[in-house]
Amino acid sequence: MSKFIIVISLFISITFLAGCGTTLFSHRETNPSIQDMALNTHFWPWSKQGLNTFSTTASRRMVLTRIEDWGHRIISCAEPSPDVGEAFKTSIYDALKLAIKHDKSQLAGELANTYKREVQTEISSLLSRSQGLQLFRNATHNLCMDRMNDGWVLDDASKYDTSLLSEQGKKELFYNQLERVNKNKKDYDEIKLHIFNQSVELIKLELKNIRLVTATAAVSRALDSVEKSSIAKNEADKLFNSKQKELVVAEIALKNAKTTLEKATDTDKSAAKKAVEEATSNVEKINNELKFAQENVEKAKKDLQQAQEFVVKMQAVVDKILLAEVVTTK
Repeated sequence: MSKFIIVISLFISITFLAGCGTTLFSHRETNPSIQDMALNTHFWPWSKQGLNTFSTTASRRMVLTRIEDWGHRIISCAEPSPDVGEAFKTSIYDALKLAIKHDKSQLAGELANTYKREVQTEISSLLSRSQGLQLFRNATHNLCMDRMNDGWVLDDASKYDTSLLSEQGKKELFYNQLERVNKNKKDYDEIKLHIFNQSVELIKLELKNIRLVTATAAVSRALDSVEKSSIAKNEADKLFNSKQKELVVAEIALKNAKTTLEKATDTDKSAAKKAVEEATSNVEKINNELKFAQENVEKAKKDLQQAQEFVVKMQAVVDKILLAEVVTTK
């Protein structure tokens, strides 16, 4: 009796341990891998055919598995990986809002909004996909599905009844089947290679367009930089000219103050000396401002020159891309 209880306990323990984290006991929404199975309507001890589906995480990626004759022939087709960036962003943002829902401070609200903006920006790259990549993903998956549906026979799966055939007939059937399989394999590989080559060519074309758009945008930004640098240079020139005029006026004032000091009587000399000191200080101040304005003018000239050179370089890149397109077209 005790042995029976031990065996039953072990069986129950193994059953529950095996079910942890699997479809048997886990909820479908939280289970990392969901398996569904569809068997044929008849069941024989020596044969089993069916279709398994595995829904993995990534909201949710489907893997189809066709099984025949107890695993002697298995074909699996995995669905292309989905773009789950948007779902990921939404779920994390909702979790963040839930975590700070009791915090009514302005900082909490700003934190949530800032996080949402940053994730939307950073995750945009996950949501973009080139046409070439889309072609390769969809075409290869559809080709696999065709194979699963017996569109391509890639193994020796002859189910002919050969009991009434002679040895020569069996050999001919075998070689005919082998020739058919080899031809299908060759055609299948050629189609996969064709899909890959077409996808690569499309991606190359897209990269050329991206490069042209990027270079054109760079030219536009460079022209904007030239315009801003030109405005800055004009402002620096105006300030420099203004300081030059102020310096002329200040030097005249200093000269007049010195003349007044020479002609001043003993009573007025103190005030005249003070006026000379103030005029001298003003001249020195304007000289310093003029020097700073001169430095700004030189810097503005240099920035303008660099911006103009960058425009020339970017325009050369655009012209080179356009020329390559013309040569390729011809």
